[in-house]
Amino acid sequence: MFLAEIGDPTNYHNWCEIQKLAGLNIRENDSGKHHGKRTITKRGRASLRSLAYQPALMAVIHNQELKDIYTQPIEHPNRPLCKKQALVAISVRVLRIMFVLAKTGVIKKEGISSMVRKAIYITIALIIASTMLFYLSQFRFNMIWGKPVGIVEDLKSMVVKYDPNVSSTFKKPYNKLKNELLYARLTNTVEGQTEHTIIIIRNKDCLINIVREFDKLKSTVPQEYNPAEYKLSDFKFYNLTIWREGKSVTYVFGQNDSDYYEGSTAWRTKNGNMVLRKMPEKLIRLIMEPSTKK
Repeated sequence: MFLAEIGDPTNYHNWCEIQKLAGLNIRENDSGKHHGKRTITKRGRASLRSLAYQPALMAVIHNQELKDIYTQPIEHPNRPLCKKQALVAISVRVLRIMFVLAKTGVIKKEGISSMVRKAIYITIALIIASTMLFYLSQFRFNMIWGKPVGIVEDLKSMVVKYDPNVSSTFKKPYNKLKNELLYARLTNTVEGQTEHTIIIIRNKDCLINIVREFDKLKSTVPQEYNPAEYKLSDFKFYNLTIWREGKSVTYVFGQNDSDYYEGSTAWRTKNGNMVLRKMPEKLIRLIMEPSTKK
C-alpha cells in the first residue's frame, strides 16, 4: 500500500519529499513577536497520511520506547503539544522509517533500537493486514459466499442522484466548491507502471464544470460492454485527479478509438461484462481541449 502511494522509492532523494507528499510538513504562522499555531499543511495525499497515522496509534500503545517519545513533547514545559499533534509527530517518524525500509530494505539509522525496529516491522504487518481487510470489505470479495471481486448485481445501484446545486462527489455546493478547487492533473499509465502527466488544468471555471459533468454522468445508469468486443488491450487508460485544499478525487476513464468511457474495468456483471458509462462530448472537450490547459 505504501509503495502504491509513493511509486518507485528511488525517485525520491530523501524522506522529506515523502513527508511533503503526505501533506505532513509544518505550516508556520509566526510574524515578529507573534507565535501562532503551527499545523500540518494537509496539501498531499490523505490516504498516505492515514497509512502513517494508523500504525502510529498502535506503536504508542504497544511499544514503551515509542510511547516515551510520544509523551515527551506533551509534557514539554514550553509550548507543549496536544496528544494529536504528538501522534502526528510519531506518524512522520513512522513514515520516515517506512521510506528507508522501502528504499534500502534495512534501517541503519543510529539511535533506533531493536525494540523500535521490531515495533515498526509489526506495524507494517498490521498495515498490510488492515489494507487487505479494507479491500475485502470494499469489493465484497468473500470466498465463503462465493462473490468475486467487483461483481455488480444491479446496474441501477450505481446511480448517484444529481443535485444541480450540490456536488455528489465533494458533498459541497458548487458555488463554494469552485473557490476551493486548486488544479487537476491528467495522467496516463505507460506499460502498466509509470504515470505521465498530460495536462494540468488550473482554470476554476473549467474545473467546476468538469466536476459538474462527472456528477451528471454518475446519475445515469451504466451500460454493459462485452470484453470480447471491447478488448482491454485496445483501451488507453487515464486518471484525472482534481485537488482541493488537503483532499483530492480521482476519476478513472478509458479511451477506445474515438470514444471515452468512465469507470473501472474491474467492475463486472455476473456475465463478465464490463460496467462503464460513455462520456459525453462536452466532458471530453473540457478535459482534453488545449484551451482548458490554464
